[in-house]
Amino acid sequence: MKVIAYENQTTKIELDEEERERIRNEKFIKVCITNASSPVCFSLVDSLLSGKIFGEEKISLCLLDCDPAQTAELQYIAENIQNMAYGLLYLNVFVTSDCEKAFKGSRIIIFLDEVERKEEEKVHRWTERNAVLFGFYGTTLLKVAKSDTLLLVAGNNYMCLNMSILNEIVSHISSRNIIGVSKVIENQAKSVLAEKLPASSCSIDNVVILGSISNDYLIELDKTLVREFDCAVVGPATFSQPLNDIFHQQSWLKKEYVNEVSSRKHVNEMNLRHPTYHLIGHAITTTLNYWWNGLSSNAIFSATLISDGKQNSSVFNLNSFRLQSALNSLEAKVPV
Repeated sequence: MKVIAYENQTTKIELDEEERERIRNEKFIKVCITNASSPVCFSLVDSLLSGKIFGEEKISLCLLDCDPAQTAELQYIAENIQNMAYGLLYLNVFVTSDCEKAFKGSRIIIFLDEVERKEEEKVHRWTERNAVLFGFYGTTLLKVAKSDTLLLVAGNNYMCLNMSILNEIVSHISSRNIIGVSKVIENQAKSVLAEKLPASSCSIDNVVILGSISNDYLIELDKTLVREFDCAVVGPATFSQPLNDIFHQQSWLKKEYVNEVSSRKHVNEMNLRHPTYHLIGHAITTTLNYWWNGLSSNAIFSATLISDGKQNSSVFNLNSFRLQSALNSLEAKVPV
């Protein structure tokens, strides 16, 4: 019995070492989600871990919230994700409130931060609090992030400003590796247009959002194509027609269209009777999918980019917000 016990122990040690070696050599993509206690986070998980975006690549998922009080909530989310037994999840979901640990080794960082405006808070103070948060993220990324890290910024509050701060501070990451998600507005624009035609919103391509989604924006429809539209000219599923050839209510497009798009979120929430977090999650994962894999067709999708100076930029001017004093006051501590 002692001999058998010794053989079992030796075999177990060898198998455990082989498993540790296999894990050490296994390649994976580390994806970090900030403000992971947001309800949007859970709507991202299936696309990230089911192979829809990264194929058969293993995913190391990190959930970050700078507020230590949210750790219990993140642990609950992590347990639910692990209970879903995704085959592509690398080890366990990592939960932390430490930015350095979260950002170190991350290939993709998805920023879900929305700094809520307090009651009767002045705009410049709200802006400074937002700037301090992303200034803190930027200084942390400058220390630990690799040059090929992809930064995906979501949220409607000061998206362009947040991207500018990251680009200003994290000098070793190319501005082409920093994009913002404007596909939420694009999908709303398609939805309103589809309702008016009528058609299916998924059959409308090349709706382009110009400007800043946080403030004023224009909807460019000159290149918009419509597939599977019921009219005098028909064709296979791939056949499309220019919107201007089949839709002639130009006065509605000029006067009412943008207003209806702006109110679409409220209308959807009224109809569904709950916040549309899943629509935001879908827009984020769709943008990430196109960014990572490219498009198989010549279709166009909207994303917020940092101007290279050759065209008019919709990105905010940092000096106009008196941000330097806010960024200088970080003192290496997490902003509240």
